Amino acid sequence: MPLRFLASRAISPLSSLKRFFVGAARGQDVGGDSFRRAAVELESLDDRIVPATFAVNGTTLTVDLVAGESVTLSTTGTGQADDGALLTLNAATFTGTDVTDVAVGNGESVLKFANNETDITDVVVNGASANTFTFGQATELVAFDSSLDITLTSGTAITNTEEFTMTQDLSVLAPDVDVTQSGNGKLILFPAALFEGTVSTFDLGTTGDLLLDADLNEFATDLKIIANDVELVSIGDLNQHEVFLGDSTISGNLDVTAGVDIGDSGNVVVAGNSTFMTETDLGGGIGFNNSGTKFGGPVNVDGVIAEAAFNTPNSDLILGNVTTNGGDLILSAMNISQTGAINVTNEAATVPHGVSVSVQPGGDIILNNPNNDFDSGVVNFIVSSAFGGSDTINNIDVFTKGDLFFVNASDLEIQGDLTVGAEGSVELNLNNDFTVAGLASISAGGGIEMLDTNVNQFTQLKVTQTDANSPVSIHNQSDLSFWGTIAGELAVVVEGSLSLGVVDDLTLTGGKSASVVADNIALVDTTVDLGTGQSTFTTSLGTPLGLMTTDPLTGQGTISTGGVAIVAAGIDAGGATSVAGTGSYDVGAVNATIASTSVANPITTSAAFDITGAELLLAVQGNAPSVGATFTILTAGSITGTFSNLDGSNQISADGVTFQVTTTATTVSLEVVAVGPSTTIDGIGLYRPSAAEFVFNTSDVFNFVPEQFFTIGFGSVGDQGFVGDFTGDGIPNVAVYRDNGPSDPGFFIINTSPITDFDPDAYVTTPLIGNGDEVPFAGDWSGDGIDGVGFYRNSNATYVTIGLPSILPGRTGEIGLGAIRSIVFGNPSSPENPTDPPAVGKFNASYAADQIGFGAQGTLDLADVDIATLPEGNYSISEFFNPTPTFFGTTGDQQLSGNYTGDENGLDQRGLYRSAAATFSISSGSQPNIVFGVIGDVGIVGNWASVTSPVVPATESLIDSFFEEEVV
Repeated sequence: MPLRFLASRAISPLSSLKRFFVGAARGQDVGGDSFRRAAVELESLDDRIVPATFAVNGTTLTVDLVAGESVTLSTTGTGQADDGALLTLNAATFTGTDVTDVAVGNGESVLKFANNETDITDVVVNGASANTFTFGQATELVAFDSSLDITLTSGTAITNTEEFTMTQDLSVLAPDVDVTQSGNGKLILFPAALFEGTVSTFDLGTTGDLLLDADLNEFATDLKIIANDVELVSIGDLNQHEVFLGDSTISGNLDVTAGVDIGDSGNVVVAGNSTFMTETDLGGGIGFNNSGTKFGGPVNVDGVIAEAAFNTPNSDLILGNVTTNGGDLILSAMNISQTGAINVTNEAATVPHGVSVSVQPGGDIILNNPNNDFDSGVVNFIVSSAFGGSDTINNIDVFTKGDLFFVNASDLEIQGDLTVGAEGSVELNLNNDFTVAGLASISAGGGIEMLDTNVNQFTQLKVTQTDANSPVSIHNQSDLSFWGTIAGELAVVVEGSLSLGVVDDLTLTGGKSASVVADNIALVDTTVDLGTGQSTFTTSLGTPLGLMTTDPLTGQGTISTGGVAIVAAGIDAGGATSVAGTGSYDVGAVNATIASTSVANPITTSAAFDITGAELLLAVQGNAPSVGATFTILTAGSITGTFSNLDGSNQISADGVTFQVTTTATTVSLEVVAVGPSTTIDGIGLYRPSAAEFVFNTSDVFNFVPEQFFTIGFGSVGDQGFVGDFTGDGIPNVAVYRDNGPSDPGFFIINTSPITDFDPDAYVTTPLIGNGDEVPFAGDWSGDGIDGVGFYRNSNATYVTIGLPSILPGRTGEIGLGAIRSIVFGNPSSPENPTDPPAVGKFNASYAADQIGFGAQGTLDLADVDIATLPEGNYSISEFFNPTPTFFGTTGDQQLSGNYTGDENGLDQRGLYRSAAATFSISSGSQPNIVFGVIGDVGIVGNWASVTSPVVPATESLIDSFFEEEVV
């Protein structure tokens, strides 16, 4: 019969057992049968009623329960055993050695022991199996004042049924046992002395639940937990209590409610969902900041919270529903995402707060729930590595109700995509460097402002904006592709090249104005619909608005009735593109490229064109058209005005071809009236560093006339002078490279007037570049017939080719730099391996660009690569070729390649200038060496031998001064 049933009988079997032992002690005569019955009864009861044992060792009380026993811990006072703490068995007695005033209970069901901080300081309760432990009554006035260690092996339950207060450490080891509260259960874990600090440990294995969910619980101790599901409530009477978790492993879900604060004092690992709530109206705090803390499932937050911080740098963080009622949310993890919504708004709308995030290198931030509300405060979304994360992020995707104010508080590089959106306005206040390698998308119901207070580099930007009364302002410091749908007034500033369209259409829907400013602007591969507002396109480099296409796509610029497009630098259409619509275009120029039989880029539109004061910019491509050929370059709904750069006969010349221009009410057409020579030859010249002077000899090198020259002064003594066709009009320009010091970067100064009509005040400058120890040069790096600049660094055999933006003749100011390629070729110069100054030439007809190289011991070694095919970047080239003649000149000669023979393919021939003898040598022809200039001059070559009306010296004395130094 089970023990619990025996205990319920009216006459306890313990009474018979007691009488038996008393009789035996008195020598009572018991018959044989009677004795056998008593012995059987004794044996049976002995199996069932084995007493719990207790022992006192120093100040430690140890209690061992037998299987099936239940015990309740309570207090009656704070004195010794007669007024201290109680351990009460439900149906058995204790056995042990009583210690007067310390622990008394031998043979009793109640063990009384001291609760006075002195006699007993540690209580240990061990259960064998199927045991139950109950926290009974121990009010705050009679708190349990010893440490408590409970170990239940195969236990049944641990419960709290009354108010129980304890002031020392608690340790529970009960695998697979649930800890619960019921009835009047209330658990107060509070240190005896302020700031003393206690620890309460619950180890319930992987299946035991810890459910301490009574509202009046008070946990002023670190809780270390191993359990399945955990529910903790620590509110207390005044909503001022907290929950702090030490090292904990929770196999299921974690649910914590506190009066004020919730946090971790150790590493907390939760496999399931986590929910954290605070009850105070004054603003609680939630902080999980230990590096080993991990949340496997979504994290939910609710309450009036001043700040909620989750820093899990070694794991992902998934947010569920998060409501802070005005508190900041700080997040840091490997990756951050959400399944619910974030709401950090303040119900009274008095205190603006927001979300701050960071992730580990290459992590994602995905917070795009449509119900997010980050509040519409001054700053409500901050991304920074300062929160324990990295400057390098994979993707960011963020959305909020209301307004979004996005700030990068540190330099950030987005390797993937950036997506930001709001029901209201979006402001990106980019206080630090911000680079997005992939697609940047901005969507807003209100306005959009992309502030650029530092270096902001997006490559692709899509904008979707729906409020016509809210403006859109974009600022970017690198080349940008831009498209989308925009209702409000648009302002775009790009410090680089801007491509409109490219991926998808750009549509302006609200009838508002648009201002677009960039170094270069092009409409590429898609439709750009400017709507009915006034759109102004300004290119800081003076280049026209380009309409370009990549087959088989079609680019189109469209403007609706009443709309006006103002394009100061003009329009240049090409391929299958068109300028469409019924509005009007006010252009500063019209560009056309003429082939031998057709116009490469005619403009045909139903819109109106105003060309008043505009320039007609023509280029002849390939073979020149014949006299009498006609071309229509512009057809429009209506044309007003005339081009400003025509002569008195309405004629214009380009690349040796003279066109008659006829403008009607709807068309502009050209007729070829004269064609110049199809090829040109190069002449030689000098740059004299001692005088900052250029000298151009206009005679044919094979019929050289020393006195046939003119000079131009440009730059300052100490500059390095060179020449190139930087404006693309076929006439050379002069340029210098000015060092700021032997180890400081210098800059280029490029005169933009032709040498035949020189204007010393027409020049542009570049940003600083180089190390101060380079030799400058010029060359065509893209194959478009227009030169860029470059320099050679002898110390590491590096050639740097630098593309330039389009430069119109006469332009002034500062320009940017185009594609920069750094090419290592050959070996650094040394006494054992001397090399000549750098060489540039056109020797391979299959290459679009010029070739770079060097002369050494009579050979010319050129890099065997088409530079035009190389994206900007760093390269090392080992392949080379030697133009003929293979050996020409000697070490120390300046390589001076040029088209001296008028080669119909435009290829160069080898030439040299020997500064020590002021002597030129040309490899083609049989003429003797040409003596020209003085020792110390630098040779130059270019297309000035065909100049028909050169500026000649005004007096004989100038000629005399030019040759006043004796040549060798």
